[in-house]
Amino acid sequence: MGTFTDSDGTAYALVSRRSTPEVGSFRLVAEGATVSYRPVDRLALPSTFTLPDGSAWSPCADPGDGPQVEGTVVDPATGVAYLAQETVGLWRIPVRGGRFQGAPQVVEHTREYGVPAAYDAEEDECVVDHAADPGFGGRIAADVEGLTIRQQGRYDGTLVVSSQGDDTFYTYDRRTLRPLGRFAVTDGRRVDGSQECDGAAVVSTPLPGYPGGLLVVQDGANTPDVTGPDGEARPNTNFKFLDAGFLRQR
Repeated sequence: MGTFTDSDGTAYALVSRRSTPEVGSFRLVAEGATVSYRPVDRLALPSTFTLPDGSAWSPCADPGDGPQVEGTVVDPATGVAYLAQETVGLWRIPVRGGRFQGAPQVVEHTREYGVPAAYDAEEDECVVDHAADPGFGGRIAADVEGLTIRQQGRYDGTLVVSSQGDDTFYTYDRRTLRPLGRFAVTDGRRVDGSQECDGAAVVSTPLPGYPGGLLVVQDGANTPDVTGPDGEARPNTNFKFLDAGFLRQR
């Protein structure tokens, strides 16, 4: 989910729908001491694609599921929404008055875009045939997950995209969407890094201990594992805090 405020001061939320390629826009409404919502618009991203060679391709998913959207973020200066469709890629579409404007455009596809894959019931996952890769994909390793924007002035800054499949993050120029680079949150002396990241958020405001602003990333495979009541080790998740100054454009 991503929240934003329109030019008239109205607050909205963009919410993805599990197991579908749908995104809804909702107006946030104050009702006494609580906040409610009103549906405004909805958008369905494509589920099937025509590749450059003319062939058709659909991303693999669990039975009954579709290529869902994970992370969302809206640029407060331009009103452009960025949507992370997990197995497909990164999209952009303007939002005005809580309504989607025109057709969504692809910023970059995943590496797996166009690659044949099939659901394996025994493994309970999609098996990708990398040997049959037609070469139409981009850099991001599926799934595309968390999105966040480090603002630098009104229009400059950095769009950060979680590339969950290779435990890294890709960055883009906020103004032009030109690819800038790639980074990983690696193990430190006292804590581990971030793997299988589902989400990220950043502020550029200097904070105590974080003079360049604060970048928070989810770590889906924190170590060590925790021990449950039964004495068994269980996967552990948490969040990692980083000074966001390294995202500043020179």
